[in-house]
Amino acid sequence: MLKTIKLLLLSLLLAQTLYAIDNIDYTVEANLFYATYDDSYNNKRVDANKQTDKSSLFDKESSIGEFGLQLGVSADIAKWLDAGLILALTSPLGMQNFMVDGTFTGSTKTRAWVNEVWVGVKFKRTSLKIGRMQIDTPFLFSENWSVVPETFESAILHSNDIPDTTVYIATVGKYNGPSVLGGGYADYYFDNNNTLDVSDGKIFQDFHNHGAIAVGAINGSIENLSIQAWYYGVNTDPNEEDTKRLDGMKSYWLQADLEVGDKEENSYLAGIQYCSTDYNYDKSSKNDVLGLMIGYAHRDMFGVKLSYTHVGNDKINRVGAGKNLAGNQSQLYTEAWWAYGVITRNDTQAYNLSVQFKPRDYIIGAYYTQAKNKNGFAIDTPYESDADLVELTLELTKKITLKENYGELDIGLYYLYTEYANDNQPSETQKGKPYNSIHLDFTYNF
Repeated sequence: MLKTIKLLLLSLLLAQTLYAIDNIDYTVEANLFYATYDDSYNNKRVDANKQTDKSSLFDKESSIGEFGLQLGVSADIAKWLDAGLILALTSPLGMQNFMVDGTFTGSTKTRAWVNEVWVGVKFKRTSLKIGRMQIDTPFLFSENWSVVPETFESAILHSNDIPDTTVYIATVGKYNGPSVLGGGYADYYFDNNNTLDVSDGKIFQDFHNHGAIAVGAINGSIENLSIQAWYYGVNTDPNEEDTKRLDGMKSYWLQADLEVGDKEENSYLAGIQYCSTDYNYDKSSKNDVLGLMIGYAHRDMFGVKLSYTHVGNDKINRVGAGKNLAGNQSQLYTEAWWAYGVITRNDTQAYNLSVQFKPRDYIIGAYYTQAKNKNGFAIDTPYESDADLVELTLELTKKITLKENYGELDIGLYYLYTEYANDNQPSETQKGKPYNSIHLDFTYNF
């Protein structure tokens, strides 16, 4: 793989030399994340006297952290041809066993791989991009909350031949979601000569065993109104344990967003979402989600949104709806800031209030999500199906533009209050206890 990386880089540099390609762009993005929690029941320790010592903020046992680096190069080789390459690296960066006890990706070693490599061709208003890349659609998208983003091996066709409409067709074969979003992946390791060996790494895994397709259209022919419709088909292997007898899914997403008013001063927002998924288990079932949103924005300085979602009740397989087919997040209006995968559970209602104030290079935000699962809590049974959640996040971020065109540094400080029935539980039959956490985020872009 390292030989492949070198050849790709040398090819781009050679092309620049031989064909005088001036528009080659190089990018650097470095991320350093740290989070600490006082979720005592998740991080019990026992001291020398065998007494429970509950963890607190900034304890090593209740903190996670990791460093991520992306080095990229892209080029417009011709009017109809472009290409790109991004190398990714993750590392505990010396924090492991010193100030943290875990990482975002689940790995405790330094690892590197090709996160993106793609070629794109263009013909008039249609483009085709093939390779390894990020994806952004309502039901299938790259989650980027970790130290490096999730990417997919795919082919994506964009077309703007229909007036005021973008048509999107994609196929997905493999992805690295379990690797970069947590859950672990095949070890990359340094051999006895201190050389990084990537020959056996399996960062990219089959997507639901047999891949997926996504077809969508976004229309803006009505002024101030954006309408989109999507279809997704996913094939799985019912013999795989993690599919739970699932033999396939068909998902649909409809959304309309309206923004009226003077966008230079005041604008008013409204939106509606509807999505559904057919699950082909041993006994097939279906579930759906309805989402509503209203909001107000003043220039680029202030914004507030209030939203609501309701997931239906699948009484057959008790499967939720609306979640990313490649992870735990969703693009529903009420998505929590950090507790992903809760608002999309079966028979759940959720509310979200988001407020942002942006003075100069700062962002000051407050985000509140509340989710209620109607099934309630069954005594003496595990709390696995309940989705009761209260999450409050307070945000303070600062953008620093470095001198001499040396890029930008974003610094983020976040406080979270979390009360979630499925987390920080004294026992599996008891509701989780509230806890606090603090996140620090440093992102450098050049």
